[in-house]
Order: sequence, then structure tokens, then C-alpha cells
Amino acid sequence: MRHDELLGCAITTALCIAAVGCGAADDAAPTYRIEFQGMVGDQPFSCDGEYGDIGLDKTKIKPLDFRFWVHDLALVRANGEAVPLSLKQDQPTSTIRDDGAWQKDNVALLDMENATGSCTGSPETRTHVIGTAARHDDYTGLRFKVGVPRVHNNVNAPLAEYPFGAPGMAWQWKGGYRFVRVDVSAMTKPKYYFHLGSTACEGEPADSTGEQGGINCAVENVAPIALEGFNPETDKVRVDIATLYTGIDVDSPNDRNYACMSGGTTNTMCPSMFGALGLTYGTAFQPARQSFFRVR
Repeated sequence: MRHDELLGCAITTALCIAAVGCGAADDAAPTYRIEFQGMVGDQPFSCDGEYGDIGLDKTKIKPLDFRFWVHDLALVRANGEAVPLSLKQDQPTSTIRDDGAWQKDNVALLDMENATGSCTGSPETRTHVIGTAARHDDYTGLRFKVGVPRVHNNVNAPLAEYPFGAPGMAWQWKGGYRFVRVDVSAMTKPKYYFHLGSTACEGEPADSTGEQGGINCAVENVAPIALEGFNPETDKVRVDIATLYTGIDVDSPNDRNYACMSGGTTNTMCPSMFGALGLTYGTAFQPARQSFFRVR
């Protein structure tokens, strides 16, 4: 074979390899950014806002904190097939402020407040989850779970890598995390808290090495969420804290409760708040219709 023929074959082979490479890139799983938007009824959530018409007594509230965890996200095709969203793995740093980890393994922390105005949470915000999923043109739904999976829920939070080391999101007893933290002030109650987490826990949390502890919680309070009519290219997930108070006289002088911390079975605030997430209060999970999340 002549030199020019060899050269021609080499060029042709290189072009073929390049073409295959481009094809592989085209077939790669695309990245999806799932946006969450904090809401109070029909109004966008803001730390500078004051919101009326809340609860049975139509009172006013101001926000203090608004954070929650999600995991096991999946996009749902028209035929009902759930396609897992593989979360981008953030590199842990000393603080979230260093552009560190909001996502690790299949878990993501979302933060709607920024510690301005009436808010007292953290200055950082995170209102989206980002990951890859198989390419399909017929995604019509979204599924995820609210909370932290058991394998991560009993680590030693102060020593944990981010996002699990985020201040204010771990319980002070028995280990584990606040799956949802919504703190507000009402007209007559300066602090009005909803902290969702696992209950009826026994054992000891993780030791100082951060290894898995021996905690077992009889009531996990992880909320499965299924949203229909969701297009990941165009839609947002609205997260409405007003739904937590739908069945509560928030400023009632006859009710001295100011917090639902998930424990017990007699707190008058908890049934309505749990119900907004489709959970039953104080017992094992029984599926119910949730209202906390909706598609814009």
C-alpha cells in the first residue's frame, strides 16, 4: 500500500473514532436541575414578608427558618416508569459557604431562607437539586422522599461531612436530623415551630468517629411524595408552608402549644402539620394526600 493510501486510511479511522465519540456524548445522560420554590399560600416565600390568612383563625405569620431534606429522587415517564435521578456529588468543605456540599450520595439539603429580614436560619440558600437521568422525552412526573435515609440519619452531625454537618438541622437527642424545619412567629406567639423527624428511637447515636450508631426508630416519618404533571424542563416544585397550619388555630389563647417536634401523640399542632406531608402523627406511616408540595 502506498504512503498516501496509508495516510488516507489513518485519517478515515480517526474520523470514525471521532464520530463514535460524538455519538457517545450525544447519548450521555442529560443533566436535570429540579427547582423548588418556597411559597406561603399563593405568595412567594421571602424573609422580608408578613403573611396573612394563615390557619383556622386567619392570623399573620413571619418566617424564621425554612429548610428540608429530600432523597431518592426520580423522574416519572408517561408509562409510570420511575427513572432515578443520580445526584451530582458535591465535594465536602468546612462550610457550605465555601461552595461546598448540598448533595451527597442520594440526599440533598434545600434551604429557602437567607437569614435576612425576620429569618434566623443560615445565610446560604439552595433552591434546586441537580443530577443526571436517562434521556427520555416523555417525563410527566417527579417522585422523591422527604427526610434523611436511615443509613445517614444517625451519624455524629457535628463531625459529619456536608451537607450532614449543616448547623441547626440535627436533633440534640438520640442523633438524627430534622427532616423539615419550618419556624415562624405568629401574632401572639413569637416562636412557632415545626420540626419533622424520626421518633420512638432507641439505642445510642454514632460515636465520635462518625461511624453508624445503633439507633433504631420505630416511626421513621419519611414522607414519600409523588407529583403528576411535572416537566423537568419547564416546571418548578412549589413548597407551601401555609398548608402546615390549615387545621390549626395558630393564635388561639386556649392552645399553649407552640411547637410540633414530632414526638408524643397528644400535641394538637402535629396532626395538621403531619397531614400536610401525607403522614400520620405518632404512628407508623399510613398513606394520605399531601399538600405541602405541588407543581407550578
